[in-house]
Amino acid sequence: RHVGDLGDVTAGGDNIAKIDITDKMLTLTGPLFIIGRTMVIHEKADDLGKGGNEESLKTG
Repeated sequence: RHVGDLGDVTAGGDNIAKIDITDKMLTLTGPLFIIGRTMVIHEKADDLGKGGNEESLKTG
């Protein structure tokens, strides 16, 4: 797991994902701070890099 991997996020029937994440690797200050960063959510479930294509190896 890398610092930016926050696990699976699931949206409801209204396509809105409501999240409440507590993580000991993320901070609000210091070199790995998260303020001002972007969150990327992929459409499909994580295949753990075993999807058999180059994109799977990058995004899991």
